[in-house]
Amino acid sequence: MLSRLFSTQRALFARAPLSLLHFERAASGRSTAVTLRDALRLGTITEGPPTGTKLDFHVHRSRLGNLPVYTDFRTGGSRKVTIVRKFAGNAATLGKELERLCASPVTLFHGRVEVKGIHDKTIREWLLSLGF
Repeated sequence: MLSRLFSTQRALFARAPLSLLHFERAASGRSTAVTLRDALRLGTITEGPPTGTKLDFHVHRSRLGNLPVYTDFRTGGSRKVTIVRKFAGNAATLGKELERLCASPVTLFHGRVEVKGIHDKTIREWLLSLGF
């Protein structure tokens, strides 16, 4: 059964470039791969915030269609940081919104925003609610 599943996934990868694949969970609970173009056409994912919403920043998805929110454990695991990457626009506004959302200190770097603590699920849900 697993070999059939992997051969099906390999066939899907062979047909579409990796940058265009998006994985969706079907109603049956299985994960299926569709191209991003088809997912956008079907309306299962959107390209950005809803029309009429004015934001000073935009968070781009990774090449596999995931939100660029990561966790990092530093100094032997005693320092935990959540990192947001691949954004464009006003970093200060994004930092202030994340600070308000997570109630933790935020540090701005070139190309990334770091939030102290583990807040990846909260940030992902917030970005999804904004339509990213």
